Amino acid sequence: MDPTGGNDETMGIQRRFWLGLGSNEGDPPANLRDVLRRLRAEGIRVIRRSPVFRTEPVGNKDQPWFLNQAVEIRTVLGPSDLLRTAKKIENAMGRRTGPRNGPRPIDLDILFGEGPSLRTAALVIPHPRLAERRFALISLAAIAPKLVHPELHKTIRQLLQECPDASRVERLRVSASRRKDPGRGSPRAIEARLGRRTGPNRKREPNCLPAGPKSGRG
Repeated sequence: MDPTGGNDETMGIQRRFWLGLGSNEGDPPANLRDVLRRLRAEGIRVIRRSPVFRTEPVGNKDQPWFLNQAVEIRTVLGPSDLLRTAKKIENAMGRRTGPRNGPRPIDLDILFGEGPSLRTAALVIPHPRLAERRFALISLAAIAPKLVHPELHKTIRQLLQECPDASRVERLRVSASRRKDPGRGSPRAIEARLGRRTGPNRKREPNCLPAGPKSGRG
């Protein structure tokens, strides 16, 4: 990753990033499909997608549950230009400034990037609240459990095991004809593959980052 947050396009260098997608306004399933189409239209390659999860709102509970998904992308854009592209897509899809943790048609966050961490006034990578948010960790763990946090020095798998967030996460149901492995992407199945105990009596060991700049819902 360019440590200045600039653009690698002139050199044609492609970098990997992991994005978090979320929606709870309008037609959330269609919004998640639309944001992937818009990313591709910007020349961004979508390499992998997690299952879609239905997630309990964090903070402001008086709103519809979210649909969330994580995707791995490749792009010649540096972090700052990727952030500008994400904001452009959010605005085009009707995202407006509102109360923190409030409803929105789309949320497009940079969760993780290839290379060292980045901290600027506008952007922090990895996302500053990634280790506090089960909905983000469980979707990211579905596609990249062995990613190592450059500051906490723990894998996504370990962060999911230790995260204190007790909010509920459910895999979005799809038709049986489209589901090759009905249980593989469920929260329980993902946690089981990662060696995590589930249920109300599991031991929690918080290991969470403090709040920082750039965050949507979380």
